[in-house]
Amino acid sequence: MTAGETATPTWGHDFKRLIFGTCIYVVLCTIVLALARTGLMDTSETSDIPLVADATFAGFLMGLPALLFLFSLVDVKRDDHGLRREGLVSLVLLAIPTSALIELLVAFTWTFIMGDQAAEGTVAAELPTDAQAMTLVFCFLVAGMAWISSLALALVTWIGWVSIVTVVAFLGGIGGLMFGGAVIFDSPPSLIGLLICLVLALTGLAVLAALAAFRPVDVRMTLNRSQI
Repeated sequence: MTAGETATPTWGHDFKRLIFGTCIYVVLCTIVLALARTGLMDTSETSDIPLVADATFAGFLMGLPALLFLFSLVDVKRDDHGLRREGLVSLVLLAIPTSALIELLVAFTWTFIMGDQAAEGTVAAELPTDAQAMTLVFCFLVAGMAWISSLALALVTWIGWVSIVTVVAFLGGIGGLMFGGAVIFDSPPSLIGLLICLVLALTGLAVLAALAAFRPVDVRMTLNRSQI
């Protein structure tokens, strides 16, 4: 451990940190959506693109907590960069579905916040009452967190060409997460969309678990320390 770094806390502490981060992010997104609905965030005078609390905007916001999940996962102040040397696999495999469930439950309120801005028949309008819409959004959130976390994990633990490829994929993943959320929320629940998100969620969790289990031992951190 070098100066300025902190030791690894308990597994339970890390789990609570991830869940707390998700709660903060989704509450902030809910506040933003509510402010947009009241017109307090009206951008019509400064922008050609109005900020409306509709399904597209809600879908965009839906992707943000999934993206920001990795900021709760990674902690550069710790000697392990927030990536536990023991128990990381079980941590991410439990924290991601739990975080997705929390975000899904809070998102039930978004339908009522949007009101008539959510077109009838879309996921945004049917989320609190349609089981397929709920499952679709849940799988989308799990997939987003799993793949973004996988890319982040690869980025901070691998070096060389792997990092270059990961950066490109990570930037593409950010765009895909935002666009995907907007498309899902502004479309009717579909079995094809559900199956795609389910496959992405399962493969994302599998890749993340593999990276967490078989990652090199502090490759990036060892290099950084050797340069001090």
